[in-house]
Amino acid sequence: MRKNMTWWMMGTMALSVSAVAVVRADERAGKESKAAVTFRAATSTATPDFEKMTLENGEVVYVSPRVTFTNDEVVSALRGAGRNDLDLTITSDAADRIGRGEADRVAVFVKGRLTAAPTMTNDNEAGRVSISNLSDAELTRLSGLLGASTQGMVGATMRIVPRQTSAQPGDIVTVDVFVSGAPNLRTFQFALDAVGGRSGELTRELGRIEEQRADFAFGSARAIKAVDDSRGRAGGTLFEGHVDATQPMYVGTFDYKVSDDASGSFVIKIRMDDDSFLHNEENYLLGFTPINATIKVGAAGGRSNR
Repeated sequence: MRKNMTWWMMGTMALSVSAVAVVRADERAGKESKAAVTFRAATSTATPDFEKMTLENGEVVYVSPRVTFTNDEVVSALRGAGRNDLDLTITSDAADRIGRGEADRVAVFVKGRLTAAPTMTNDNEAGRVSISNLSDAELTRLSGLLGASTQGMVGATMRIVPRQTSAQPGDIVTVDVFVSGAPNLRTFQFALDAVGGRSGELTRELGRIEEQRADFAFGSARAIKAVDDSRGRAGGTLFEGHVDATQPMYVGTFDYKVSDDASGSFVIKIRMDDDSFLHNEENYLLGFTPINATIKVGAAGGRSNR
């Protein structure tokens, strides 16, 4: 299906916008998260302090009153090929919160409404959670909300690569974005959000497209390029033709300031809505898989290689 090229609207952006977008960590101590999707421990049998709830199909489950983790703490989501399962990688903070409790299910809330309570298994040390036995409708909806890719899937990717994977309060963290698997690329646009953490925030600061880099996707070809700092967006489109972006090619950079009270694992994510897309030479959408990044605040600094 042909999509209207919302990119052309970016030509009217005020590129010198001074407003700084701030994404604050959730206040989770006894409070319901404002994230779009929240997950709570659940069981099929009555459990002390757990609340009795009823699913849409009439099944009764018992749900913890506390949020265990949110979509903000999901680094990646993988949809099992041929299975109604989702394999999640979550931040270390979220993995610690799951603990070793007796819950064998997870209650899924979308905007505060209980929508599913599938089976859950987890590997705390590896930060992995497997959600099983979803219905077709539940799998489709949750996959979309979490930006899940399909196991064994080939095609385009949009990857966030941090120049450092660890930081200290007060540091500046820089992330680059790369596109690959797109042999007929004409247009790119991405938007980033920083979420998660035990406390504090990552404040999005300056964005830029370093077009002099040897690995810049468009090289010296005639193109429109723009950055919108206020919404964390950057993009570009060729005047004509396309480029072969089968191998990783650079498309943009954003800086984040680590607040003085920040701690824990933050996730910098591709915003999976109309602000992020790829088009081919015929201006048709190219599907892509987002590959997000984790920044650990408080650990020794480290470097990341693409």
